[in-house]
Amino acid sequence: MTDRITANVKSLHTVHKIYLVSDRVTLSCGVASMIPDFTTSLSKLINSPHQAL
Repeated sequence: MTDRITANVKSLHTVHKIYLVSDRVTLSCGVASMIPDFTTSLSKLINSPHQAL
């Protein structure tokens, strides 16, 4: 799913006028899952894909 979303964004060739690294808008996606318990926080789930990148 994320590969398809990323490819669709890339295919738009949207110009990014301010960003110095690239002249086109890009996207990276991360996905995470976990089995929650009483000690699991929502921020841990949200930050998990960021750490995987």
